[in-house]
Amino acid sequence: MYFGTFRLLLISIVIVGALVAMGLDIAILSGAVVTSVPEAAWASLAASILAAVAAIVVLIFSGYRFDDDCISVLLGIFKDKIPYEKITGLKRNADTGTYFAVMGDDVDGTSVRIDISRAKDEDFVRELRKHLPTIPVETFVLPKKKDKN
Repeated sequence: MYFGTFRLLLISIVIVGALVAMGLDIAILSGAVVTSVPEAAWASLAASILAAVAAIVVLIFSGYRFDDDCISVLLGIFKDKIPYEKITGLKRNADTGTYFAVMGDDVDGTSVRIDISRAKDEDFVRELRKHLPTIPVETFVLPKKKDKN
């Protein structure tokens, strides 16, 4: 899964922050750092471990794969399955490179976001065409926001 620079930086900050907090909590619990409420270190340690594990799981276990009957998009422990027979099109944002698997028509349809690095987007479309040879792939540009002044 491609997170982009900003999201990757944010996930890294969460991991590093959680590790620093764990180190401080361990120092408090071992008595190396004295505080007026050492019991709070247990709650902080538990929260820090939870945050670090969640961020690492998202970082490592995110991606997509082409199964026989669907595309599986995995974000950490959360999995979206997009059955091939429901996909009516593929749209790509020209500015961000983000793909959207469209299901249904433009009025009543839904879409699932699939983040792919620009270096691998041709591979993604090629692999999808193995399962859906006639799928339309469109690129769109969002209109510029009007200045409120």
